[in-house]
Amino acid sequence: RHFTYVKKFDVEVESARSLVARLLNVDCRDVYFTRNTTSGVSDLLWSLRDFPGSHILTTTDEYGSIDSVINDFANLNRKHVVRVKLGDELLKRLSEAMNLYRPIVLVTSHITHASCEVLPVKDIAELARRKKIFYFVDAAQSVGQIPVDVNEIRPDALVGCGHKWLRGETVVGFYYFSPKTGLRPNTAPLAYDLPPEVMKLRGLDKIKDALIDYDSVGNADHIAHLGLALEEHEKLGWQNEFERIRYLG
Repeated sequence: RHFTYVKKFDVEVESARSLVARLLNVDCRDVYFTRNTTSGVSDLLWSLRDFPGSHILTTTDEYGSIDSVINDFANLNRKHVVRVKLGDELLKRLSEAMNLYRPIVLVTSHITHASCEVLPVKDIAELARRKKIFYFVDAAQSVGQIPVDVNEIRPDALVGCGHKWLRGETVVGFYYFSPKTGLRPNTAPLAYDLPPEVMKLRGLDKIKDALIDYDSVGNADHIAHLGLALEEHEKLGWQNEFERIRYLG
């Protein structure tokens, strides 16, 4: 495996992390970089590998690669996947499936890739909290296209990518993982270079100063590039960006 020492990129990497955190309205200590949305969802699912339960709940309209990592995780861990159809009374169908199967986690898109349906993720998150089920949001199609306020939605995790609406590169994604879950993220400390106190809190070991795993993220240049793209978005004003996209649509 190939590693690159990125101490000289500390400022750029942490600047990018802070910009992602501001965009999502979260604490930058809860932002992780990953290769893309699919890798992020995979990391999050594997954080549940030792959690009791036999079912994963999702919908019939998830992105192909996301569906694949859900299936792979389920097959390797002897779990069953339950898919709920989108449309009217989605919340009712999700609630019924939660009562029937008691899933470990619910995974849904924020905006579906094919039908472009905006799901009521805030209401879904509230339902999942009531049922004591983890809720992970695939926000690849929403971050940068519409406002995404994690503090308002309140999911357990939310995953995004740099290249769809943020003008970043295809090899950099990111996710928010709530510390309230009490779970250890399934990620090598090398790939994320979190502050030492956060590493200790999450049971991760800090190895040397700052290493980025090429196989996991790309490299620090790509993260820095995402930071520069986010800076330009902020200069233009996010509301102007959303209005432009709405107008073009």
